[in-house]
Amino acid sequence: MKYSILFLILMLACTKFDAKKPSIELKRISYDDRMFPPFELSSFDSRYAIIEVKEQDTLKGIPDSLSDLRIEHSFIDRDQYFYYGYKNGFMSEALFNKMRPPIDSLIQTEKWVDGVVSIVYGKNKVGEEVLIVDQNNNEDFSDDEVVEFKSTMLSFQEMEVELNIAELIIDFEIFRDGEIQQESKPFAFSYMPDEGLISLGMAYYEYLTGVWSNDFFSYDVALFESSYKAQHRPNPYTMLLIDINKDGYFDFEDGSNEAYKTNEPFNISGITWEIDSLYTDGSAVQLVKSDSSVLPVTALRSGEKAPNFKATTIDGKKLELNDFQGKYVLIDFWGTWCGPCIDELPNLKKAYNEYHSKGFEIIGIATDDNPNKVKNFVEKNDLEWVQIFEEHLSEEAKINKLYDVQGYPQQYLVGPDGVILNSGFEIRGENLLAKLEKLLAIN
Repeated sequence: MKYSILFLILMLACTKFDAKKPSIELKRISYDDRMFPPFELSSFDSRYAIIEVKEQDTLKGIPDSLSDLRIEHSFIDRDQYFYYGYKNGFMSEALFNKMRPPIDSLIQTEKWVDGVVSIVYGKNKVGEEVLIVDQNNNEDFSDDEVVEFKSTMLSFQEMEVELNIAELIIDFEIFRDGEIQQESKPFAFSYMPDEGLISLGMAYYEYLTGVWSNDFFSYDVALFESSYKAQHRPNPYTMLLIDINKDGYFDFEDGSNEAYKTNEPFNISGITWEIDSLYTDGSAVQLVKSDSSVLPVTALRSGEKAPNFKATTIDGKKLELNDFQGKYVLIDFWGTWCGPCIDELPNLKKAYNEYHSKGFEIIGIATDDNPNKVKNFVEKNDLEWVQIFEEHLSEEAKINKLYDVQGYPQQYLVGPDGVILNSGFEIRGENLLAKLEKLLAIN
């Protein structure tokens, strides 16, 4: 890509990059064994869309041979998508200002940027599910082929997930450096075979990695974000991954001691560091010793003691985690606004109904903006286990901070001795029921 001299000067000024300070060079590579491959599910689900898509009524070449036809869209640049919606009256200023991390209006445009990926899917004449993606972004499906998926078994921690995956090059527009640019990037499309294309999701299929080396240590590092980013900037959801235990893997799940927010100081090898600057294209990052001091992070993983907490439930009762010793306890961080959290409720209900009488408890940490909203939701949906309210993104959300929760849902299964047995994906969905059946059959 060609850059003008003026652009290079502006880019260096915006990132405050200092050539005298040591930096980590990062290169963009395809996902490998060091990073658990991304798989987004239901990212095309229209229930989670806020802005009506401009191209919806202008799409062409949709096959009339497909039955049960559905047309869905996903957005590559989340910040630009919401900024356009706010400036053009599709979402309120109050809702826009609640976006986390905050959207930097200075690097967005009020113009429509076609970072929309459109898909159609339905059943062919023999009843097979068929997917077509508008890969060249011309709003015409007649020049796109039916997507061919490969069955893949992904393993992570104690979890195995069978997915159908296809890697496609997608053309799209992106607003970067003051202008709308054309790009082509690899994305992974995936869905769960037992759920079908209704669970289809899309994830960017490259990440940035390098080596952080100095007089004290040498670690492999990576820059992790859950979606494609046009502009890389330090924020709570851009994580610097550090292979602390040198096992060849980057652990980015909540409760890890290998994932650090890029906007906060962190302690590695007894030294507190912070990110001084980050290239907007993600190609380099500079870390410096911080003037502040923070303690090292202990990984909340299997075998570690679950941090105790005291709180008041939404029913006004006092609660302490240590009071539950002798039982199996699922600590569930969730929110009424969180689609995946809501999708998880049937599994939690089933687990509670089947195993509560055998010594299983659930403590819900409902992270929301209003306790009454949580109370009404709990009552309407017959959630029988205890619930604690913590205000979303508040300094008073002490349990969320204690467990360093970055995303929702996040769950920890704690044993009768107060020690963490499992966390994250390994107890998501049917995995929780299988785990409880095994544990309570033995005990």
